[in-house]
Amino acid sequence: MWFVAGLIAGCAAAQAAVLLAPTTGTIAVAVAAVTLLALATNVRLFAQATGTTGRGRLAWLIAGVASSCWTLACLLYLLDVLTGNDGPPPRAGDWASLLAVCLAPGVLLSAPAAPQPVEQRVRLAIDGTMVSAALFVLAWPLLLRDTMHEIGNLGGIVAIGVPSVHIACIAIAIVLLSRSRLGGTTAVTVLTGGFAVFAVATLGYLFLGRRGGSWYVHAMPAGFGTASGLLYFAGRFRMPAGGEEPAVPLGWRAALPYLPVAGAFVVAGAAYRSGAVDGVMVSALLLVAGLVLVRQHLVLRTNSQLLAEVQRARAELAHQATHDHLTGLPNRALLYASLPDLRGGLVLLDLDGFKQVNDTLGHPAGDRVLIEAAGALRSAVRAGDLPVRLGGDEFAVLLTDVHDEREAVAVADRVIAAIVARVSASGCPVPVGASAGVVVGVGGEEMFRLADAALYRSKAAGKGRVELHVPA
Repeated sequence: MWFVAGLIAGCAAAQAAVLLAPTTGTIAVAVAAVTLLALATNVRLFAQATGTTGRGRLAWLIAGVASSCWTLACLLYLLDVLTGNDGPPPRAGDWASLLAVCLAPGVLLSAPAAPQPVEQRVRLAIDGTMVSAALFVLAWPLLLRDTMHEIGNLGGIVAIGVPSVHIACIAIAIVLLSRSRLGGTTAVTVLTGGFAVFAVATLGYLFLGRRGGSWYVHAMPAGFGTASGLLYFAGRFRMPAGGEEPAVPLGWRAALPYLPVAGAFVVAGAAYRSGAVDGVMVSALLLVAGLVLVRQHLVLRTNSQLLAEVQRARAELAHQATHDHLTGLPNRALLYASLPDLRGGLVLLDLDGFKQVNDTLGHPAGDRVLIEAAGALRSAVRAGDLPVRLGGDEFAVLLTDVHDEREAVAVADRVIAAIVARVSASGCPVPVGASAGVVVGVGGEEMFRLADAALYRSKAAGKGRVELHVPA
């Protein structure tokens, strides 16, 4: 660890030395420092692969191979510096560097992640394409447009292909970072950052090289050293287990894909003012704008689905709060909420013989009796009446439209007969009936108290009876 920290400090010192005195010696020292750091990163990544299994092992192995290609590129660049080879690209180091960055997306895409539905995979593809197109707009006036006339030779193909691969790598990194776990950093997050820095540093090298700047001075120690350091320290973090990464962007990172989009329109605006807008830039901008619209449509669709799910969950919670989970009947809370606004009638019922069912046949048999009794209650009440399970073996019927006491007593008699018939038909060997207390013409909680008193008198006088409250 201290050795690597010393190499990073050496890269920083070499950067300062090259800026102050850009000689062959200082440049060679800077490249050598980055090469040693890349070699240490190589060892660390392969060591991580030996202690990991599954897709995590594959990701570490590909990262190690990519780092090996970069180490080879650094050695070749160092040889160029020492021999004074400053020929036109592509040089041998360029090919090794290109292979390294071509492997980078494989590292990021092979890392363990949660299985995602088709719609989420489509959104990932749209995000990647959108960010790539936006980065293309950024790179077009700065780097790519001037190389188009060279497309007919090998150097031109490399000049176009290298930035394109790096742009794709940066796009993948941005999309993955926008979806990385907010609760903690994983190896994938650090690897993504390292490859992104590597790609940006390479694009900076190409840009400065096109304009006659020394890419060793501006990019090698700072950019490539930082990238190698990040790849090395990725080994200090764990690979995420499948299912840990969130399927959708979260928090402020959700805005990351829009940053290159905003930059693309700023660059396009500046190009328009200077008269440098061409058909390629306009086409790429139209693609970006179209993908943004498609993405927003998918976001709105997802939000609508989430809102519908929330509404369904709220309705389900409201139903659970006011209904009995065993029988599905309205519960005591709904009955009490309805009492203040009602001046009709109330029937309270208590099952006869239910305790014997529980004692001799067990509670599962008792639950089946309660379910049958609830079904009988539903079938026997009138339209508009409210059947309720109060708890235990107690039920009630709230009569919303009752004209006289005889009508209320008729409902109670019909409910008791239905309970006896239904429970008996279900095969219960223990006779089960019901007793009822009825009150009519009293409002509010007083109705419940009087009906309960009538039920008590019914049970005392003999089971299977209906007792009507008679005002004094």
